[in-house]
Amino acid sequence: LAYHDPELAAAVIFYGGPPPADLISKIACPVLGLYGSLDQRLIPQLPAFEQAMKSAGKPLELVVYEGAGHAFFNDNRPSYDAPATRDSFVRTLELLRKELATEAR
Repeated sequence: LAYHDPELAAAVIFYGGPPPADLISKIACPVLGLYGSLDQRLIPQLPAFEQAMKSAGKPLELVVYEGAGHAFFNDNRPSYDAPATRDSFVRTLELLRKELATEAR
């Protein structure tokens, strides 16, 4: 959604794949990416994603939770990680509070 909606105030990626490199230039909001270190499908993609965002001058914060796997926020799965969930929820609310308050001014 971040690269399709130029009016989006903020975007949070919960262990999802990075956007296609050719669409990063269309992102107009800060992005927070939350990942588990054991998610071997997504973790290898993060350095290129981070570099592409940096090169495009796009704000990105990546957080990788040591020992957490994919879907660490889903309390119905064995991969649920309470500490990672708590921290990621706080970070998400902080970003949204900051960016939506800025947006309202």
